[in-house]
Amino acid sequence: MSTKEIEISRGVPDKITVAGIEYNATYFGEQDMSAWHRTYVKREFWRLDDVYENFQNHPKTGSWLPYNNYPMPIEKGQVFAIRYTDTSGDSRMEYLRSDGNKAGELDITETILVRNYSKNDLVDFSSDARLLVQTIEDTHPIFIIDGMLSADYATIRDEYLRITSDIMTETGFIFATRKYIKVLCDGHMITFGRGWGAELDYFENDLIFRNGSLYLKDELADNELLAIGGVPIAQILALIDEYTYFENEAEKYRQYAIQARERDLLALAGANMSEDSVELSLRSTNGSESKKEISFKKSSYFVELSNRVQYEYIIRTEMMDDVMYIDLRSFTLDKSIDETAEAIKEQISKGTKKFIFNLIGNNGGNSTVGNQLLDAMDITIPSYGGYIRFSELSKGREYEESEGFLHEKPDPTTAQNPNDVSIIVLTNANTYSSATMFGIWVQDGNFGKIIGEPSANAPTSFGDILFFQLPVLNIHVAVSYKMFLRPDFNANQNTLIPDILVPAEDALQKALDYLKEL
Repeated sequence: MSTKEIEISRGVPDKITVAGIEYNATYFGEQDMSAWHRTYVKREFWRLDDVYENFQNHPKTGSWLPYNNYPMPIEKGQVFAIRYTDTSGDSRMEYLRSDGNKAGELDITETILVRNYSKNDLVDFSSDARLLVQTIEDTHPIFIIDGMLSADYATIRDEYLRITSDIMTETGFIFATRKYIKVLCDGHMITFGRGWGAELDYFENDLIFRNGSLYLKDELADNELLAIGGVPIAQILALIDEYTYFENEAEKYRQYAIQARERDLLALAGANMSEDSVELSLRSTNGSESKKEISFKKSSYFVELSNRVQYEYIIRTEMMDDVMYIDLRSFTLDKSIDETAEAIKEQISKGTKKFIFNLIGNNGGNSTVGNQLLDAMDITIPSYGGYIRFSELSKGREYEESEGFLHEKPDPTTAQNPNDVSIIVLTNANTYSSATMFGIWVQDGNFGKIIGEPSANAPTSFGDILFFQLPVLNIHVAVSYKMFLRPDFNANQNTLIPDILVPAEDALQKALDYLKEL
């Protein structure tokens, strides 16, 4: 190890400016990310010295980084800055805090938001709005596909730019932006100000939307929700409709159940709320009505989306008689995926032909994972078609072009299953993105059956997101640069419909029963 490397491992004194204030810091060098990340080539690490109290009340974004990702020891009560540099040479800073929390068994630091204003200040977001529109128009594939873009787009965009030219609150800007983004018909982008922004307030009880009504999830048989904070449910749902694009009915019902609990949306609807709670109006099955006061809590959109379930693994397997059960929680490239692929090959060599993939609650990730696991069975997948738009933002991701696009037609005839395996995929509304794609490969390739509930992600849809930063709001915005076209163009393009429709909690047993009959 060189003298310079020894100095970096111990830390080098430095200065970091955060929101206009200079802090003493310690620099711990950089890590090469080029071999395992598609967007970033490196990241650099600083620890801000003795500043925990200055940042302990900053809101969290909901994302986190384990201690073991850092090049130096981490202790509770510290603050860190990480600079990520992407393939184009652009960089962004991320700030994290160690509060002593865990994700499963992992000790983690949690990303915090650092801004120059408070949430209720009137702020000039006009430069963010112009940057957002320009970047989306330069990047998103909807603008290069004939007949896709709404005829009202220019009117909606111009109204958005007009509204955001005045000073406004952060919440006002976020909702104005959501209304503009809705016209893009992109389910991956409806998270603006949620998944990639600050923690939000949600009231405690989970909801579920069934048979045209919202119910308290733990009291489904007895309590229908009539109003929240005095506002009728129909009015709240209409407001969600106004600001949200739904790829299909499953997504609509999922969003109703989450967004109806969101304090900022309830405030926009005119709900009466105290600082800590809101009153729910309920009706039981016998017709009697009641009130229930319920508290708010801090949480992130994606935590609520997953019903706060955290897993200590990416993938695990289990033999259930002659069936290999594969529980895949995330499409994340990892050594455990490699190990599972080898385990699949071993089972194939032993004559195993029955496989169950549990993708219930799997929000996707890198579709290469699914391809790798199917390849281990010697399966060739049916070919998605699609559009890939080249731009300055996408340059270096997979292609070097910065303008133009690539169009490929779908082809289901590429599917091959030489080992004649039978695959069951378990799904629900939270089976999303690459997880939905995996289900489509199985269904369109005739490799097996889908069992469970419909996915909230349309089989033909936009995706593969890139990120850019809004300087004033100081959040990272997701924008798709691809459109995926389902291999079987005669199949349902809006919804992955299970071959056997059952509640998600019954899907595994139904799959085992089905495979016994083969």
